[in-house]
Amino acid sequence: MCNGVRLGTDEQVKEFESVLKQYQGSRENVMVVLQKTQGIFGYIPELSVKIISESLNIPESEIYGII
Repeated sequence: MCNGVRLGTDEQVKEFESVLKQYQGSRENVMVVLQKTQGIFGYIPELSVKIISESLNIPESEIYGII
């Protein structure tokens, strides 16, 4: 949850956090992280883009250019 906005269920969030931890700081794995994120939530939530951006140290605009 970020500023009162829920990303998904507790189970989904835990799985998402696990993916981020596994690939943290690993820019070259952005596609893998995005694919796993979509697999977890069924789509790529806007809030997840911000979180992925911070975790992988990639500008949000670069992620939006991919998706």
